[in-house]
Amino acid sequence: MLVKIKKVLINNDGYNRSVELKDVYLNKMNILSATEYDGINDFLIKESLSYSEDKFSLIKFNEGNKINEIIAYGSVEEIFGLNKKKKEKKILND
Repeated sequence: MLVKIKKVLINNDGYNRSVELKDVYLNKMNILSATEYDGINDFLIKESLSYSEDKFSLIKFNEGNKINEIIAYGSVEEIFGLNKKKKEKKILND
C-alpha cells in the first residue's frame, strides 16, 4: 500500500532560497521510521521562508540496499492518518 507524502524541497539559487512541496508516494512496507522534525523550522524562520510555523516529519525508508531520509510536510499523525476516529458499530434501536 502506498502513502502520499509531501516532500520538502529547498531550492538554492545563489542568494535566493525557496521552499517547494512535491508529492511522493512511498510503499508502507519500506518505511522504517517516522519522527517529528523541528530542525527545519529554525532554518525556515532564519531565511524568512514560508511554512515556518508548520509541522514537519523526518521519514526514513529502505530503498534497495540503502536507507534514505526525506523531510515531509506535516506531522506523523497527519501523514499516516493516526488521528482518525474508528467508527463504532452500534446496535439498532440502542
